[in-house]
Amino acid sequence: MIRPLNENVNYIDRIALIINKFSIKESVNIPIDLPLFDDGYLDSLNALNVIEELESEFNLRFEMEDLTAENFGSIEQINQFLHSKLQKA
Repeated sequence: MIRPLNENVNYIDRIALIINKFSIKESVNIPIDLPLFDDGYLDSLNALNVIEELESEFNLRFEMEDLTAENFGSIEQINQFLHSKLQKA
């Protein structure tokens, strides 16, 4: 179950688990600011799996305009985007 939203909560650990689940590279600790696509952890195919898993985990639907490098480029960017999206929900 998703914890209630508050500005002090971050979802980095949950996001990192999802990224690791679908990552091309094996890694235990991906730095939160690491460029996931540029450094070869995600590609377009497994990114779809990540997006689907994030939607399920956080009970969200992403729109096409949400699917940008600015929102999904790193674990930290995903975390910030999720906070923004959940505040609007």
